[in-house]
Amino acid sequence: MAPLSDYLPDPLGKGVYRLHAKQLREEAHRKQPHAARHAAANFITRIPLDGRNCVAVYYPAGSELHTWPLVEELQQHGRTVCLPVINGQNKPLTFRRYDGTTAMEAGAYGIMAPAASSPACVPDVVVVPLLGFKRDGARLGMGGGFYDRTLDKLRRERNILAVGYAYADQEMERFPVERHDQPLNWIVTEREAIRIR
Repeated sequence: MAPLSDYLPDPLGKGVYRLHAKQLREEAHRKQPHAARHAAANFITRIPLDGRNCVAVYYPAGSELHTWPLVEELQQHGRTVCLPVINGQNKPLTFRRYDGTTAMEAGAYGIMAPAASSPACVPDVVVVPLLGFKRDGARLGMGGGFYDRTLDKLRRERNILAVGYAYADQEMERFPVERHDQPLNWIVTEREAIRIR
């Protein structure tokens, strides 16, 4: 649990931190073309997947750490992969199966998602995109709240793992944390896998 001071309003707000975090991510994206392969290897060797068959992986947008090397590794290890679907403002994400031949369509914000013909699935592990992270498991997201709502819902229903997936250079010493912000269980980067809780 984060200390109470972390929940107090920050005079700068999250916007300034998001702008800085985007710059960090874009720079890391330019400098580290092989980071996604290293992160995928760290995920496969460190994240406890025994008994966890279905893994939700985000469709990468912009400078987000690419997830396709991870998808390939997961499928080679016999895991079911699913991708998120945005169902509207203030609603949690749902997930549909992805197997490499799945028909895709542009969803909200132009992010590709499996077509409605793809079977729905409920993940055991959720790979979460982020702008910034702290080693205590706090995550700075884009501000839409989609993953916070989704993780809150899933955690009420089952024992899931939330794994932040990012460049190591996205680590930040400070950003505001609010009570509704869902913490991560792990953070995986191209350098390491950090177990939080």
